[in-house]
Amino acid sequence: MITPIEFFKEQVKIWNENQYCGNCWDFGAPLSESGFEKYQLKEGKECCYQLIITDYSVDESNEYNTASFARRKTCNHRFTMYIVKASSIDINTYNEIEDHPINESKWETILKPLFECFSCDAMIDYCAIVGYPVLIPQWRVEKVINKHSNNYDGIKITGVFREIS
Repeated sequence: MITPIEFFKEQVKIWNENQYCGNCWDFGAPLSESGFEKYQLKEGKECCYQLIITDYSVDESNEYNTASFARRKTCNHRFTMYIVKASSIDINTYNEIEDHPINESKWETILKPLFECFSCDAMIDYCAIVGYPVLIPQWRVEKVINKHSNNYDGIKITGVFREIS
């Protein structure tokens, strides 16, 4: 199996081709929060969604039959990724400052579209990229507002890709 890092690098290429979520995409994998803080927007990609992987781990478990023989092995690839856009701290998240239309808020322009694209029916092309289906037992999406020095707004996804053999 390819790692989530390799998978999402390829997935971003597909999303760029079809403008998934109505936007362009860029990929990065600093693999730590401190690396994310140092992450620099690439020229020409400043307005694109940034898919940033900050954490990756693997764990394995085995199921045994009554004779104590391994019956099935499970390998979990756990990751944390952010899908964000550089923003500004002076933009309403929703309606905090009067006389600023909600349709210009972070909720309407960044957060809501990302929740719609990535909540329960995330369009990921695992079979096309890897060649076989993979179980996704965990996919948690939460909001991110004004993260790091680029004031990133968007979502944080905690996910698990599971292989069973």
